[in-house]
Amino acid sequence: MEYEPLERFNRTRKSFSILRPIFFLISFFLLIFLGFRMTGNNTSSSGSAVASRTADTPMIKADYSYLDSNWIYQKDHDAMRNEDRYSARTCSTGLLNFHFPYDGGVRAFIYLFKKGKSLDVCLEVEKGQFICHGWENCPISAKFDNGPVQTFNTVRAGDGSSNMIFIQPETKFIQMLRKSEKLTIEASFFQEGNRQMMFEVSGLNWK
Repeated sequence: MEYEPLERFNRTRKSFSILRPIFFLISFFLLIFLGFRMTGNNTSSSGSAVASRTADTPMIKADYSYLDSNWIYQKDHDAMRNEDRYSARTCSTGLLNFHFPYDGGVRAFIYLFKKGKSLDVCLEVEKGQFICHGWENCPISAKFDNGPVQTFNTVRAGDGSSNMIFIQPETKFIQMLRKSEKLTIEASFFQEGNRQMMFEVSGLNWK
C-alpha cells in the first residue's frame, strides 16, 4: 500500500505521454485557425482604409490630356466650384546650362491657365532662380518670330517659388503667341545673368 501513490503517479505520467501528441496537434491547428482569422481582419481593415483614401481624393481631376502640334492641352474639373480649368504647355527647344547646384541641363516651360474669368501665363524652369527686384518687378524680354524685342512685366509666384514667374499683361502675350511660330525669351537668373530660352509656339489652339 505504501507504493500506491508512486504507481498512481506512474500511471498518470504514462497517460499524459499518450495524450501529449494529441494535445500538441490540437494546439497547432488552433493556432493556424486563429492566424487565418487575424489575417482576414487585417485585410478587411486595409480594404476599408483604401476605400477611405479613395473617397478623400482631390476634387479636381483631369478629364483628358493630349498633344497638338507644339502644345500639350489639359482640362481639369473643379467639382466643388463646378468649374473647368484649361491649360496649355510648351517646352523649350534647348537646355539652359547653369552652374552647380543647378547644372545638368535645364528645360523651360510656358504654361497658359484659364479658369472662369481668370487668366495666367507662367514661365517656369525645372531648377534655378529668377531674379526679381521686388515682388512685382521682374521684367523679361520677348521676341516673337523676327519682330522687335518687347518688354513684359512679370510677378512672382504666390507661394514664393523662385523657379517660376507670371507674365503680364496676359492677353497681349497670348495674342502674340497665336500669331507666331517662334518665341525667344530673355530673363535674369540668380548668379547666372541673362539667359535666353527658345520655344516653338506655332499651332496654339486657345480661345
